[in-house]
Amino acid sequence: MSTSENNKLDTTDNQSDETYTTPRSPLSPEEKSPVAIEQKDTPPTINEMTTLMQSSNDLTFPLEDSWSFWFFKNDRQADWKDNLVQITTVSTVESFWSVYNHLQVASRLVQGCDYFLFKTHIVRLEISSN
Repeated sequence: MSTSENNKLDTTDNQSDETYTTPRSPLSPEEKSPVAIEQKDTPPTINEMTTLMQSSNDLTFPLEDSWSFWFFKNDRQADWKDNLVQITTVSTVESFWSVYNHLQVASRLVQGCDYFLFKTHIVRLEISSN
């Protein structure tokens, strides 16, 4: 055989593209970590993800009692009870945090103003000046 015959490349493809698999590196994290191999589950379908998202949106955690947020405005000309303004009433954990996260920080209120949080059935009492 001549040297040109020895240097010819084998152009015959013994494997089809469908059966060819890419060899893995021995340093591949999948090969080193048994946890990575165990976690190979099929990804959730779109329907499963949609159902999961809808069910998580329906989750609410009710409070034992309803609570009312009140704002106290510092008007020295008005009675104490007239200075209290009800903001809203909440009955779930989610609604509480929704209101709380949207309130202006108390330190940024006008001096003398404040927030109160009372159980809903607690009624403002009129203070008699006897």
